[in-house]
Amino acid sequence: MKVSIIDLGFNSIKLVNYVISSDNSFRTEEENSVKARLGEGLDEKGSLSSRSIDRVLEILKLFREIIDIKSIKHVLPIATSAVREAQNKQDFLSMAYEQTGFQFRVLSEVEEALYSYLGAVRATCYPDILFFDMGGGSLEIVRSKDYRIKKIMSLPLGALRLSEKFGRKDNRLPKNGINKLQKAILKTLPDPRDLEYGNNTKLVGVGGSIRAIARYDQKIRKYPINILHNYVMDYRSVQLVKKKLSKMDLKEIADIDAIGSNRASSITAASILLNTMMQKFKIESMVVSIHGLREGYLTGYLNNFSNRRSVRLDAKWLYDHLKDQIEDKCDHYQLPKSSSKFIQMLISYGLMRKGDYEIFVNAKQELLGRLAEFWQPDIIFNLIMNDVFPRLSHEDKLILALSIIFRRKPKAAEKMCGRYSIMLQGWKRKSIQKIAACIDLTEILERFASHVDLFKDDTGRLALKIVSKTNFFPEYLLKDKIKLFESAAHVELIYTISGPRK
Repeated sequence: MKVSIIDLGFNSIKLVNYVISSDNSFRTEEENSVKARLGEGLDEKGSLSSRSIDRVLEILKLFREIIDIKSIKHVLPIATSAVREAQNKQDFLSMAYEQTGFQFRVLSEVEEALYSYLGAVRATCYPDILFFDMGGGSLEIVRSKDYRIKKIMSLPLGALRLSEKFGRKDNRLPKNGINKLQKAILKTLPDPRDLEYGNNTKLVGVGGSIRAIARYDQKIRKYPINILHNYVMDYRSVQLVKKKLSKMDLKEIADIDAIGSNRASSITAASILLNTMMQKFKIESMVVSIHGLREGYLTGYLNNFSNRRSVRLDAKWLYDHLKDQIEDKCDHYQLPKSSSKFIQMLISYGLMRKGDYEIFVNAKQELLGRLAEFWQPDIIFNLIMNDVFPRLSHEDKLILALSIIFRRKPKAAEKMCGRYSIMLQGWKRKSIQKIAACIDLTEILERFASHVDLFKDDTGRLALKIVSKTNFFPEYLLKDKIKLFESAAHVELIYTISGPRK
C-alpha cells in the first residue's frame, strides 16, 4: 500500500509518498518540497493573500497530477499554522477542494504538537524529552517523561514569522532587529521551571529550519557522514552558526548549498531562536530528528483501526493508545540470558563500555534479521548507516556497522575506519574489535548451551569459567575469539571449560 501526505505549512508545502509494509512500518519513496510562503503577510492582514493562495493552488495542482499518475488512493492533506490562523481559511479550503480535490485537515495547535512529537519519539526512543518543532509560523513544545506527556504548548515563534516581523535591512538582519528579536523570544518562551526537566532530559528538535542549521553545521565541521537523524549539535556550534549567518546577506546565505534560497530569508531568525532557546533553558546540546509531523500523522492514520478511512483522528486519544506500543518498540531486543550475562560481566570489570551494550544488542538483532545473508562490506555499511536506530549516535552507528563487518572482513573494516578516523579515535576502534569478538563468543555460548562466569582468581587475574551442557564444544574456535578480545581489551583472560564433552 502507498500513502501520500501533503503538509501545508507557513513557509513550505510538501508532498511525501510512503510505502507501507504489512506490519504498518513505512519508508519514504518520494518527497517534493516547494517554498510556497502561504503565511507571507498574515500577521499584518490577518488573512491569506490572494497571491499566496494562487501560488499554493498551482503547487497543489502539480501534486494532484503526481498522485494520480502514481495511482495513490490514500491521500492525507494536512495544514498547520498559516491556514489555522487565517480569517479566510474557509474560502481557501473550499478553493483547494474545488480545484484539486484535496480536503485539508487543519490541525489544532495541540494536534500539531502531538503528531510531531509522536513522529520524533518513535524514531529516537528517548523517554525523557523536551521536544520542539520549529515551523515557519509557530514553535510547538512538548515535555514528556517516561513517554508520558507532561506539557504541550504552541508559541507564535516560527522562523519565517519572526524574520518578517523583525525584518532585514539591505538584505541583512539589522543589529537592533537582532536585539529586539532576542528579547521577544526570551519574553515568549516559557519559564524553564514550568517545563520541569532535568540533567537527563534530551532536547530533540525537528523542522526544516533545524535540518538546514544542522546541515550547515556539518558543512562547517567537514562532517564525514551525510546523515541528519540523531545528529547532535552542542551549544557552541549553535552559537557559531548564528554568528556566521547574522553577518551574511541573503545572497551569501542562499549560496550555501546546505541551506539554499528557499530558507535564506528565515534561517537567520531560526538560528537566533534556537540559540536563545538553548541559552534560556541552559541546555548544552540538541538532537536532530528527521521524523516529525508527517511521520506522526501517518502513524496515527495506520493505527486508527476503528475508522481507517477517516482522517479525523483524536490526537490525545491516539497517543494514549500508542504509548505502550512505543514503549514496546523502544525496549531492547531480548538477548539470551547467557549472552546478556556475559556482556554485563565484561562491563562490570571495565572491559567494555556501558554504551557498547546498546550497540551489541543491535548487532545481534541485525545479524539474526536482514543481515543474516549479507557479507559484502559496502552493502552492510549502507544498510546500517541509512537506517534509523533509535538511541544510537552517529559514532555508535559507525561502530555497529564496522563491528559486523570486522567479524568476517577485518581488512575491509580497518580501511573503512580510516575514512572516518576523525570520528573513530582511541577507544572507539577498540570497541569495534571487542564487539566483533563478543558477537562470535556469544554465538558459541548460545549454540552450545553454556553457562559462563567471570571473576578474579586467587592471584588477582581475570578468570572465565565456561560450563557446557553439550557433548561437543569448539575449544580451538573459542580460543581464537578470546585472543581477539584480549588483544582489543589489552587484558589476559584465564579460562576453563567443563561439561559433558567427548
